[in-house]
Amino acid sequence: MSEVTEEQKKQAQQAAELALKARAGGELKEGEILDYESLEGNKYEGVLVFKKPTIGDTMRMGALKSEILRTAGIQDTRFVDDDIMLTAQALAELEVVLHKRPECLLNLKAIEDHDLLLHVYGLYRNWLGNFRKDFRKSLPGDSTVSDGAEALDTP
Repeated sequence: MSEVTEEQKKQAQQAAELALKARAGGELKEGEILDYESLEGNKYEGVLVFKKPTIGDTMRMGALKSEILRTAGIQDTRFVDDDIMLTAQALAELEVVLHKRPECLLNLKAIEDHDLLLHVYGLYRNWLGNFRKDFRKSLPGDSTVSDGAEALDTP
């Protein structure tokens, strides 16, 4: 009979935890530390707890972004610069995904420090990026054809 080693038990436990996280979807919530000092010298500290957005959350983000732009008086987004679109996107996403937030972030639309909003949004995007595969670290192609060094001409 083969005996199960402690290393195998540990690997099985890690695999089970990963499976639970994968199944959790929108219920997956993890914390990040907010420790930010603005250019004006304002200090912001606290714990941010983000949740991984579901498809429904993504739709809600789109609706919130549209509402933010509409209430700002924007009728045609073709004439809106990228900074305003990023701000609307950050406000909409953070409103949905911030499960817990410090007092300074309770009313996102009332934040006067734009850099704070972008800092928190950057923390969220980095946190969310942990769930995505990094293709830069993936294995190289099987042949020179897949790398684009050669082209095969097929009839």
